[in-house]
Amino acid sequence: MSVDVKATGGGHEEEIVAKYQPILDNVRRVMITRMAKPPEVTIKENEDGEIVREGEVDTDELAMYRMMRECLIYLTHLDPSSMVNIMMDILSEFGTNQIAADHRNSESPADWNCGLLSRLCWSVGSISGALPEHDEEMFVVNVIKDLLTLCEIKRGVENKAMVASCLMYVVGQYPRFLKAHWRFLKSVVNKLFEFMHEQFPGVKDMATDTFLRICQKCSKKMVILQPGETSPFVNQVIEAIPRETADLDVLQLCNFYEAMGRMISAIPEIPKQTNLVNQTMADVRSKWQAVIKRASFGDERILAEDQQAIRTISAILRCYERMAVGVGIASGEAIKDIYSDVLLVYKLYSQCVGASRGSSAMFSWENVKLMRKVKRDVLRLVRSFVDSAVAEQEKMKAAHMQLPDDVCVLICSHFIPPMLEPVLVDYNLAPPEGRDPEV
Repeated sequence: MSVDVKATGGGHEEEIVAKYQPILDNVRRVMITRMAKPPEVTIKENEDGEIVREGEVDTDELAMYRMMRECLIYLTHLDPSSMVNIMMDILSEFGTNQIAADHRNSESPADWNCGLLSRLCWSVGSISGALPEHDEEMFVVNVIKDLLTLCEIKRGVENKAMVASCLMYVVGQYPRFLKAHWRFLKSVVNKLFEFMHEQFPGVKDMATDTFLRICQKCSKKMVILQPGETSPFVNQVIEAIPRETADLDVLQLCNFYEAMGRMISAIPEIPKQTNLVNQTMADVRSKWQAVIKRASFGDERILAEDQQAIRTISAILRCYERMAVGVGIASGEAIKDIYSDVLLVYKLYSQCVGASRGSSAMFSWENVKLMRKVKRDVLRLVRSFVDSAVAEQEKMKAAHMQLPDDVCVLICSHFIPPMLEPVLVDYNLAPPEGRDPEV
């Protein structure tokens, strides 16, 4: 039997909700404890070596999540306090059980249910925006505090990593709260930086992905001077980049630098953006110079023979490409600083790959494959920068703003013409099966 609360009239709504309160509370608890897994977006490297963000295809589980999320939102609207109390009661049980286990100096399976904690946090994330703003603030504060406490007191690296992933999921679902509470936002981002050093599988991936999501939603708060701060948060992050990125792999670094680009893009003035991009890429640029310096003494072949050098070059180019995707036009000067060396590397690798077609013993197959990957990285870097610049130009036109002349000159004079000769000559000389489709 279904009851249309609105059809009964405003005077009877509270009576009807009160009448069905026990049943609705049971439904809330059942829905929370059996919540379906939300859709995931993963950062992957496709077969062409390109970094892409892939969402899950439609499945029965995703359809179930959407239906359960909608149901939880309706149940929250009927009685926000009841939904909050039930969620907090379930969460507090985890802390109570852990304290009891510590007193017994042993932990039973009944004390810890990581699946239930995940489903609870998925439920918490699903009602983002459904609570009144003030109630949501108190709710999110309490949830994050309890999860942080649980992360501290929980034993075992795997269990701590599980709690950390739940915490990161929750904070990523409440940008409205983070934007309204600067100190909490700063604490959350600093906690994400801690997780970027965690060695348990998956934690660093989720930390960088959550950092990117927060930078997409809350970037304006990070680029202005907040009360009690001596400088904007973006400057503080830039200073800490060498330390905070030391334990990240290539895909995680790409996520991080795209996030920094999104953050910097919130600054309205392009010259200021450009300055911050140059500072952000300083650590990557120094690594680039260290690699290129090895070939500056007349032995360029070392860049083709050393697999680690090739991988380093590829990783650096990807970081620049992700920065271009994140910030757009303002990345032009940073890319220009290394562009001549980038084209020399492209030309060198084209020659080495071409020479290997006639003599398989000149370079190993693995080296040839890595060099072709670097060539594609170069092409994607230029494409991403130009695409971002064009997209930004369209936005400026729509806002009746004019794209700076020096940016147009940078693209038309310094980027496209110098690459035509090495790229087109290589494409023309290569056999059909050896040509890069990105050209």
